[in-house]
Amino acid sequence: MPISYLASPYRARFPEYDFLHTVSIQNQLVADSLKYDLTSVELFYTPIPRLEGWMAVFFNMLTRVIWVIDPLYHNKLACPPTGQRDEIIAWKLHDALFTCLNEFYAGWPTSKDNWTLKFPSMTDCIFSCADTGGCVLHVARHFGAHKLKMPLTKDADCE
Repeated sequence: MPISYLASPYRARFPEYDFLHTVSIQNQLVADSLKYDLTSVELFYTPIPRLEGWMAVFFNMLTRVIWVIDPLYHNKLACPPTGQRDEIIAWKLHDALFTCLNEFYAGWPTSKDNWTLKFPSMTDCIFSCADTGGCVLHVARHFGAHKLKMPLTKDADCE
């Protein structure tokens, strides 16, 4: 290779390859502690931001129930305020989840068919749109496949 080519400013310059750095990243992603049988997971969930505030959707793989939990829906309301739209969102997420699972995990044990949708009211309290993010964090942490392990309250006395 001519010296003029090596000194040329137009030659592609590649960043130095740092082997140890690359190996350390790979070890974090394939460590023994991360090896987990994903097909044994009972509950998948995702928080969802909306204009009205946050909600959470849980997919129970054992009972085939989709739980749509909206902190704005409380026991004093007859039906969820945005129930129809939230139902559409939940079914679209259901389709996307099973498309992903079937793509990456051959022989996924749970079928995509015959699921039911539930909109439980989890509280007597009336929350504002600004409060829903914290509520969804609480629900994600304390939802036990069909009910909350710790109640969702604003304070000792709800309005």
